[in-house]
Amino acid sequence: MAQVIESPADWVGAASERESVERVGAGLPDQGFIVLRLRAVNGSRIIEIYQPEAILGRHSQADIRLAAAEVSRHHCRFVFESGQWYVEDLGSLNGTYVNEEPVQRAALQPGAILRVASQTFLVDWPQLDSTVDCPQPEAEQCYRTNARAQQILASIAEQLPDSRNS
Repeated sequence: MAQVIESPADWVGAASERESVERVGAGLPDQGFIVLRLRAVNGSRIIEIYQPEAILGRHSQADIRLAAAEVSRHHCRFVFESGQWYVEDLGSLNGTYVNEEPVQRAALQPGAILRVASQTFLVDWPQLDSTVDCPQPEAEQCYRTNARAQQILASIAEQLPDSRNS
């Protein structure tokens, strides 16, 4: 039985087991950077952008590839500037829409509906509702560094006199 979606808020939530998150960009985001999450309304994909600029289009070199005939080769671009995400149409034939309004450039707020030709996405900033997972190699490095720092602190603490006996 199909789930009835009554409002955009119903689309927000943890990814189901069949959905996998596609990451655009590598490494950990800089201080002040906000990850942009695009969740396909049809549930087919979730995209998280970890770099300050990304191109969406049909072209094989696009950062985010939508292999649909109505999507232009370089359809639109996502830009993070001054703490805000923007979408810019790149002269596409079938347009870029935010909340069903055609746009040349528009701010993307959490809960907004982004439509690229016939592909529709819910915009989200995952930091607002949860901690964003670190990409695995960096997470392991953070853990090793933290564990080593704890060992050093424990060693120093052993060398200090016990202040409770003074």
